[in-house]
Amino acid sequence: MSDKSTRMILDALSKAVSEPAGFALFATKGEPGLFPANTTARFAADQAKNAGWLQVISEDTRGKQPVEICTITPAGREYLVAQSNPTQLLEDCVRVLELKSEELANIQGTLQHLETAISSLKLLVTDCISQLATDRKIAVPSRPTQVVDQAAKPMEALPGFVMNQLKQWAMGDRTSPDYPLPQLYQAVTTQQHISIGAYHDLLRGMHQQAQIYLHPWTGPLYTLPEPQFALLVGHEVAYYASQRN
Repeated sequence: MSDKSTRMILDALSKAVSEPAGFALFATKGEPGLFPANTTARFAADQAKNAGWLQVISEDTRGKQPVEICTITPAGREYLVAQSNPTQLLEDCVRVLELKSEELANIQGTLQHLETAISSLKLLVTDCISQLATDRKIAVPSRPTQVVDQAAKPMEALPGFVMNQLKQWAMGDRTSPDYPLPQLYQAVTTQQHISIGAYHDLLRGMHQQAQIYLHPWTGPLYTLPEPQFALLVGHEVAYYASQRN
């Protein structure tokens, strides 16, 4: 193996160590790679693969020609350490670590920014839904004269009741298998009167425990017929529920 091929292979192995997810075997216009795209480098790349120092893990077929994505193997890591100057290799590793740390800090900053933006948008959606209900002067259903036997109908019984309601709804002759949340609320309050907030907490808990599905309203928010019953789940405004099969 020529000194030039050896140097190319060691450089490629050094790059591969820093990218465990894989690196393109050859560089293209605007895209980095483990080896430059020339005849000498192709010979060196074949040597590295045949020796078991690099392995192909996938192919990117989006371009005109398939691009091999490679990672370093344990044998390749051993060869890199054995053939390199330990001091120089250590300095290279420290330099790459510093770059990766900067990338991580930038990503964390972006994620924090996105989290703040999402929280702000969630609050805005909730306020808009409340305002829609206020503008339409929609009263929250209440049963002030109803006497509820809390001991006979505890909150713990409501999940089972909701599951049964969803099952019966799905078995009925209806245009949609998804139960609108306003109608489901009316059914729940025949068993026990709870606030809409408590009703939403009940549904969120059942959704998180994978007992039910909560489906989003797909039309414009201003067309919600009874917006006070909608609830925010993740990034969506849920307005329907269904049983999990």
